Amino acid sequence: MISVVPKKNKSIVSQIFKIPQLEMLCTISGQYDMIAKITERTTESLDITLDKIAYMHGVEKTLSHIVLSTKVDKWMS
Repeated sequence: MISVVPKKNKSIVSQIFKIPQLEMLCTISGQYDMIAKITERTTESLDITLDKIAYMHGVEKTLSHIVLSTKVDKWMS
């Protein structure tokens, strides 16, 4: 999840859109402004990509979760 400085959403969206590992980016309500789904082959490469997002100009803070397994994904069928 990504919290963005006010009025920087458009800039952050365009920067995150350039990340090849990005699968989905959504705006959300609550404490954070966006949620991104990023897929990497290793935890090391995931860590690098998450750092890139965290250090983008306009990002206030991030919160990450790692999916351990998928039980249902209606979009995959």
